[in-house]
Amino acid sequence: MRKILIATSLTALALLASCSTTTSSDTSGAEGDLSVVYLKNVSSAELAVTLRGFLEQEAAAAGKPQKVVIQSDAHSNSLLIRASGEKWRQLALMIDKLDIKRS
Repeated sequence: MRKILIATSLTALALLASCSTTTSSDTSGAEGDLSVVYLKNVSSAELAVTLRGFLEQEAAAAGKPQKVVIQSDAHSNSLLIRASGEKWRQLALMIDKLDIKRS
């Protein structure tokens, strides 16, 4: 299934342009798939920094580079994520646990 994604910033547009022509917002996560995650409770910019930091530490421990792109879009408070299946599922679980209402 094809989806249309609307870029609301130049960085989001650049990320979309760099991705493959196959886009997806489901969790099948084939290599190069792009997902858009709309956040409800946390800043997309802050969460992107947190997730990138986690991925950098994980890559350093494994001794190999990650094939993951995470870009924040502040206008829609969303994350644009390009990742493979297992890595996408891991990120989706972390996002679910971090995007919570705080008192």
